[in-house]
Amino acid sequence: MRKPRPRTIAAAIALGAVGAVLVCVVYRPWAVNWGATDEEIARAMPGDGLLSDPTFNATRAVTVNASPAEIWPWIVQMGYKRAEHAFVRVTGLEPDSSMLWEYQGDDTTTVFTWAWGLFPRADQQTRLVSRLRWQAPGLRSRLMLDLFEIVMMRKCMLGIKRRAETANP
Repeated sequence: MRKPRPRTIAAAIALGAVGAVLVCVVYRPWAVNWGATDEEIARAMPGDGLLSDPTFNATRAVTVNASPAEIWPWIVQMGYKRAEHAFVRVTGLEPDSSMLWEYQGDDTTTVFTWAWGLFPRADQQTRLVSRLRWQAPGLRSRLMLDLFEIVMMRKCMLGIKRRAETANP
């Protein structure tokens, strides 16, 4: 087997460093705050006080051309008979406004919170905001959340938007 040349090794290291910088400076800020305004990121949401120092904190938002009452059924159905198993519970529920899921570990310590909020606008639109705060164990879990969790969340939020808008055009 041929031994790699020093130039090849240096190029691979440089490429890895550039990739890491792009992930940290461009991709991650977009992924953890997709669609959210600075005000929405700073806004307090249900469950924020349950984890004082989460290793993952993401606020995402999308504008939906529907009222909170038209969006609410699509959010609340996610928790119905789903969020009462495996230590995940709906711990906050304000109809047409917000829902909070909380996951507790074996020692009843909160491991993650997932909040949904509906914020009506004057133009017959609603801002759908989701905040996920997680005390993820280990580097591997953190990397998986940072790199891939946005795929599921973005698809979920756009699906809610599509359903609410097409159910009541």
